[in-house]
Amino acid sequence: MLRVLLSTIIGGITLLNAPDQQASLKPEAEEYAVYSVLVNDLSVRERAQLVLIIDHTDNPSIAGLVSPDSALPELIQSYLLKAASPVRLEKEFKLASKYQLISEQESASMSSGPPTVTLSRVGFNSRRDKALVYFACRKSETFKREQFVIMIKGPEGWKVGRSVVRFLQSASNNRLQPTAR
Repeated sequence: MLRVLLSTIIGGITLLNAPDQQASLKPEAEEYAVYSVLVNDLSVRERAQLVLIIDHTDNPSIAGLVSPDSALPELIQSYLLKAASPVRLEKEFKLASKYQLISEQESASMSSGPPTVTLSRVGFNSRRDKALVYFACRKSETFKREQFVIMIKGPEGWKVGRSVVRFLQSASNNRLQPTAR
């Protein structure tokens, strides 16, 4: 049953991912609200005066994603549909710190500097009060933190949820390793 569902989703994604349709796609305002909370949280934690953001969304695998959150299947389905159509990001983030959009090539050429953030499209549940997003932060050539974050929307807006799947990647072993939050 799950394979049939995934095959149907992937087939639909293929149709949605046509070049003409992809060029017209852009993140919705609610996605930028989620992105802004995540990047603001990072800039406060890192005391960063400048944050670099990769100028397009990524589509990382969700293989092995586990969470105690019962809303995860709906979020994963929404995430898969959205993430399959990467989009170019624009300067629509609402951040406390300065930020700059850069290409992957520019990021790869830097060995150190401000934190560099990669984001995916955001999957929402049907009530649009929970969201699933991939968030990665590279601080140097040897350290990259990757995580899928479940966001919760309350009366004051979006917040990082309690159910976070976090990964660390070390250049020495080049493998993702789950860590506790």
